[in-house]
Amino acid sequence: MRDLSLVHHLNLDALVTGHADERLLWDWFGGVLTWSKAAEATQHGTAEMREQLHLVECVLARYARTGRIGLTGPEYQLAKAGVIVMDRLSRIVDRATAVSAASWSETALRSLTAPYKPTHAE
Repeated sequence: MRDLSLVHHLNLDALVTGHADERLLWDWFGGVLTWSKAAEATQHGTAEMREQLHLVECVLARYARTGRIGLTGPEYQLAKAGVIVMDRLSRIVDRATAVSAASWSETALRSLTAPYKPTHAE
């Protein structure tokens, strides 16, 4: 759980400091997908994880338009709250549910990545 929390915090730090690349962006999205699925399974944190999914959609849409990866101030605050929820979920979700959620999110992520390739001129 400590390592998982560290990953959540490192991803958030990279997003807010401008050090995130496309791979980290998709890793972050995968984590949000995983924990949103775990929230559904446990019926804990579902509203908060829906907010995180909406946040990811906004960040991905901006990335597709501009090629820039980052968070605004309000987005950072929302993502920071999301880290707390994901960390809390990691403490209450059993291993089988977590593995199932991770597997589901990997499949979902593969089908979702193509529409968000940047369209901006480099």
